[in-house]
Amino acid sequence: MENKYSGKAIASLVLGILGTCLISSGLVAVVCGILAVVFYTKAKKEIKEKGLKGEGMSIAGLVCGIIGIVGGCSN
Repeated sequence: MENKYSGKAIASLVLGILGTCLISSGLVAVVCGILAVVFYTKAKKEIKEKGLKGEGMSIAGLVCGIIGIVGGCSN
């Protein structure tokens, strides 16, 4: 079996980066950050159950998502 990356981990990372980059947009950053956190939790479960790669990406998405939420709320 091929060891593939979790799509949810990739989504978490992409949304977290978007949330961080769009901090000046306020609500958009908060929404992207919340979605990044949600995808992190789903990716964590998927990685554990299916043995996929991407744990580091999902954690990076979580951190960037939290930064986006906090930054977006402060605007």
